[in-house]
Amino acid sequence: MYEEFRDGSIISLQLHNFQTYSDVKFDFHPRLNFIAGPNGSGKSTIANAIAFIFGGSTKVLSKAKDLMDFIKFDTNDSYIEIKIKYTGKVTTIRRALVPLKNSSLWFLNGCSTPYIKIQQMYNELKININNICNYLPQEKVAEFTRFSPEELFRTFIETYHEQNIVDKINTLIDMEGFYDSLSGDLEKILCNKMAIEKVISGMSRDIEKVKEKKRRRKG
Repeated sequence: MYEEFRDGSIISLQLHNFQTYSDVKFDFHPRLNFIAGPNGSGKSTIANAIAFIFGGSTKVLSKAKDLMDFIKFDTNDSYIEIKIKYTGKVTTIRRALVPLKNSSLWFLNGCSTPYIKIQQMYNELKININNICNYLPQEKVAEFTRFSPEELFRTFIETYHEQNIVDKINTLIDMEGFYDSLSGDLEKILCNKMAIEKVISGMSRDIEKVKEKKRRRKG
């Protein structure tokens, strides 16, 4: 079952008292999925839930600051549960929101699990919800369009969790900046050199004129 789903694919998403939804479950297609609906139908809630279950913080969404703001009004418990393909098996992950502590509890296949273990699994699957190549909130679209080619390339590389490559790119960028700085300094030095040579040339002509006057007087 679920043979068409690849590792990292979302199989289903379940929401309980999360924002606008009381209890709802969405089944996903193994290839391409769209969230479509009129304004106010809960599209953003689904997107937020996907961001949250993959370890996203409130900062990723750039709206609410507290987890409590994502719990449905007048309810005390809330969770997001997702089924994904991992190492060829269906894996269930649940993130329960704890309003009193403004924190989360994580569960892996029904067992309480430290988030760091789930994060390691996400890293293996190359899922980084904080990278806008993986997840682009509406509030950050304008920021994304202003990225330079270098920033776009760096952001793309970061999706592969190859930190050594990212470090090398950052080093090259720093070296390029240092080179540009040296080039600017060298240009200033050359300009100063030309100015000094011009002054020396003028002084040399003046000296020759003085010498010529002295020779004429002696003659």
